[in-house]
Amino acid sequence: MTSLDLSPGNSKVVAILTFLLHQLISTVIIFVTATLAVGFIADFLRMIGFTIFPAFIHAASLPPYFPAKILWGFFLGWSLGGFLRHRVMVWVWVIPALVFGFVYFSFPNCPLDWFRNACLDSPSARTLFFGSNCAPGASCLYQVWFTFPFLAAVAYSLGALIARRMSWLGNYAETIMQINMARACALGALFIGIEVVVGWRYVFHRYSLPVWYTGMLTLSQLAIAFAISTYFLMVVIALIGRRTPITCWFLNEVSVPVTTDSADHSA
Repeated sequence: MTSLDLSPGNSKVVAILTFLLHQLISTVIIFVTATLAVGFIADFLRMIGFTIFPAFIHAASLPPYFPAKILWGFFLGWSLGGFLRHRVMVWVWVIPALVFGFVYFSFPNCPLDWFRNACLDSPSARTLFFGSNCAPGASCLYQVWFTFPFLAAVAYSLGALIARRMSWLGNYAETIMQINMARACALGALFIGIEVVVGWRYVFHRYSLPVWYTGMLTLSQLAIAFAISTYFLMVVIALIGRRTPITCWFLNEVSVPVTTDSADHSA
């Protein structure tokens, strides 16, 4: 490494960029991927014999608490924290909490002109941010823009904190770095292919939009679903490790360093 890599100023820049990356994951990425992730986990459980009804998944993904999506955020914080070990992960809740607290305690003042009508129509801050009967396009926007990022970031930080306290995740961290990415991606692609074949009617009839837009949206969702499925399967493989022949196939061979004594003996 160069002197620039080791300089205190550069380390601070790296720490800030790492924090911003995890801030993005804990709010925006979780929001974008949560629905597809919940659907993937439901499909995965269905394949091994556990049926989860779509109505239950839909209900568990609704505001104000978004329980299924928050669990996805916790899983990401825990699984990423288990092998990245970034200290900044446990602090990503701070900025969403400050923003949420400012907007919450500003009630009945409406700091955002975009959603002023929703704010004025709510009898209390609790109803606005945690009401169970929010109107789509109105008070729900406060819950999507402020309640969800706050809860998701807290869940992400909590998952990362718990991962840091689990000493046995050291083996998981080592194993996940040994996964053969080509084989893991092939498994993820295989799962998505099976999902498309089984549910092709839903894939092609899900949207009532122009064909070109529907195709782009479907391809983007399949790409996200592929990334989610591959990552989820990588975590499962890393947790199992070399205990089974199947998971061993996905792991690269570990090179054993040659000691001096063995080298002399061979000579």
